[in-house]
Amino acid sequence: MIRAWLILVAITTMSALFVEQQALEQITVPVILVLALIKVRLIFLEFMELRTGPWLPRLIFEVWAVAVILLIMGNYLGAYSV
Repeated sequence: MIRAWLILVAITTMSALFVEQQALEQITVPVILVLALIKVRLIFLEFMELRTGPWLPRLIFEVWAVAVILLIMGNYLGAYSV
């Protein structure tokens, strides 16, 4: 549990540092979204115990998490290219 918390703190710190880098503006949002996906998975799998729970709720969560990130990223990249 402490390991998961430390990973969450590290990812949050990485996100904050990445946002501060003005030179990497074009890839900031996709990188932050991937980091958010990692954080969401970690929270659901570790703290909500989906890792050891039944397979169907975990499958639904995994599909939902990836679909939401892909939809947001696709919308962002589509709007950014215009």
